[in-house]
Amino acid sequence: MSKSVKISLVFFLSGLFAILVLFDTPYRSRDISFQHHDYSLAGSLLLPENTAGPYPAVIFVHGDGPLGRSSAGYYQPYFDALTDAGFAVLSWDKAGVGESGGNWLKQSMSQRSTELQSAISWLRKQRDIQAENIGLIGFSQAGWVLPEVLAEDQTLAFAVFVSTAINWLQQGEYQTRQRLNSLALSQQQIQQALDYNRKGDERLLAGMNYPEYRQWRQLNEPDFYQGSEMSAARFHFVSRNVTADAREYLPRISQPVLALFGASDSVVDVQQSAEVYAHHLGGVFKHRVYPQADHGLFRDEIFAGQAKDTLWFALKMNWLGGEGLADGVMTELVTWCQQHIKADATQAMVNP
Repeated sequence: MSKSVKISLVFFLSGLFAILVLFDTPYRSRDISFQHHDYSLAGSLLLPENTAGPYPAVIFVHGDGPLGRSSAGYYQPYFDALTDAGFAVLSWDKAGVGESGGNWLKQSMSQRSTELQSAISWLRKQRDIQAENIGLIGFSQAGWVLPEVLAEDQTLAFAVFVSTAINWLQQGEYQTRQRLNSLALSQQQIQQALDYNRKGDERLLAGMNYPEYRQWRQLNEPDFYQGSEMSAARFHFVSRNVTADAREYLPRISQPVLALFGASDSVVDVQQSAEVYAHHLGGVFKHRVYPQADHGLFRDEIFAGQAKDTLWFALKMNWLGGEGLADGVMTELVTWCQQHIKADATQAMVNP
């Protein structure tokens, strides 16, 4: 089965699950769109079913990849928990995905931040939203999107970072090291592969173009490296963002921040992220590392060793919902959000 067919099946089945879920959700869903520069972004505004507005709200910010408003069903447990607790939720299709214009592969992290600012401006104008009680939740790559927005907009109420990294190059090297360790290579081979990876990064920083990248890879990549060649679009996306570092904005963030991680994360150096946040963030900070949980906070006992781009994974993820995530994630998330809204908003809230 081709990759494109697999992706189509995943989106189809995720959509089917989403339709079924709509029959038993604690919210009303409204299709929305907002303008950003010269294109429009399409998404959904979810409003609690059994409480009266206006509502505090949480805006979802995607990680890497061509993600739709529900992230192929991954967000559903978060949607359910937050709306059941009295929050509105805003999420949209990434640029160039679903019904949204633009192209996410042509965006820098700073451009994604301005896109988020457009979403915030739109949401604040909605009559059923408490403009003073809007928080953000961002996943993985959103760790380079949220900090700029939080630093620039001090009126945002709170933030939740899920499996986020600090420095683009360091995160890439950490992920590469974890992948190499899983290949049962010798220490000499691992070192050789890491040296190749670092030299490639140096050339990327020096302005290497795509043909030069392909030639470099063909001439220098060790046989045991087992990396995949980037497409031209992906290469240019990485080139735009290779210098991203959250430290630039962290000291200017005064809002309360909760960071959630999985102990078996093979993508992000959890210890580094937690230590940097604790050192640099200017406001209240709390973090939690869930044992036996991965980058997506999925439980190892269910998903360990399961490739995330398979049909079987998509089926299990959508079927299990919150049961597939680390114990306590939703309680921690909802409690944090409730604790950091202004007191006059609690009238519209219910206990999680």
